Amino acid sequence: MCPTSGFIFQMTSLTLEELKNHLCGELNETMCVICPYGWLNFRKRCYLISEQLESWDFSKKYCLMRHSDLLIIDDEKEMNFIQGNDISRSYFWIGVQYNKRNSEWTWLNGSTLQKGSSPESPRDPGTFCGSFSNKQIFPLYCNNKAKWICEKEVIQFEKKCFDPN
Repeated sequence: MCPTSGFIFQMTSLTLEELKNHLCGELNETMCVICPYGWLNFRKRCYLISEQLESWDFSKKYCLMRHSDLLIIDDEKEMNFIQGNDISRSYFWIGVQYNKRNSEWTWLNGSTLQKGSSPESPRDPGTFCGSFSNKQIFPLYCNNKAKWICEKEVIQFEKKCFDPN
C-alpha cells in the first residue's frame, strides 16, 4: 500500500482546469505540452536519457514500462538535439536492430535504416543492436551493456478543452 501525502490528497480534489493550471501555469497559449519529470521536451516528443548500463532487451523493456520506446531518430534536427545533451562520451541503445534475414538495419517501427546512415553489416555471428554516439550509429552485441534513450509523445493540454465558452 502506498503512503498518502497531502499532495496526493490535494491532487485528487483538483478539477481538470486546476490540474492544467498546476502543471502548465497560467499560460495564455492555446496549448501546453509537458513531459514526465526527468524527461526532456523537444518538438512534441519526450526523451529520457538513462545513466544506467544495461542490455538492449532490458532497455527496450524499461522504455515500454514507461509507455515509450527506444529512440527512433527521425531526422537531423532530432539527432542534433539528442547529441546536444552531452552524450558524446557514451554509447546509447536506440530502437534499431540488425535483421540477419534481410541483411539490413530495421527500426522498431518496421522502417529500414537509410543506407547512408547504416553501420556496416556485422560479419560476426550473433545478434546486433544499434547504439548511438557522436551523431553515428554503431553495431554492438545486443547483450552488451550501454545506456539508452527512450522517447514518447508529450502530454498535451489544449485550451479549448478547458474553456467553458
